[in-house]
Amino acid sequence: MPAPVVQNLQDVISGLTAANQPILNNFDQQGTDLTNYGNTATQNINTAKDQAFQDITGQAASRGVLFGGFTPASQAKYSGSTYLPALANLQKAITDSRTTLAGQRASLLSGISTDANKQVQGEQTALQQWQDRSDEYTS
Repeated sequence: MPAPVVQNLQDVISGLTAANQPILNNFDQQGTDLTNYGNTATQNINTAKDQAFQDITGQAASRGVLFGGFTPASQAKYSGSTYLPALANLQKAITDSRTTLAGQRASLLSGISTDANKQVQGEQTALQQWQDRSDEYTS
């Protein structure tokens, strides 16, 4: 009976990583989708702000209280109560999602390393047992 083979740890990790590549690709795609979502949602929030500022300016003009074409108090109120909180909530949601994705990816890669170590240790144990049996026959 031939001696058991002990694979190189890096080769085992590479093999397990390749087997899990579709999952890793999915994490990458989710990250890309998240970036696209964030860009689109930010554009939508900015569009809503621009529309609100136009409405504020229009209302001020219709009431004759437009100050040099600018309505700082109303725009500041909108910015503080609506625009900035929406932008902050979006950024927090995106950051939370990115953190979750990074954690899931790290967990998968950690599991791959753990499994690879267990596999190589098992192979080393099998080789050691084979050598011990061979030593018994040659003694």
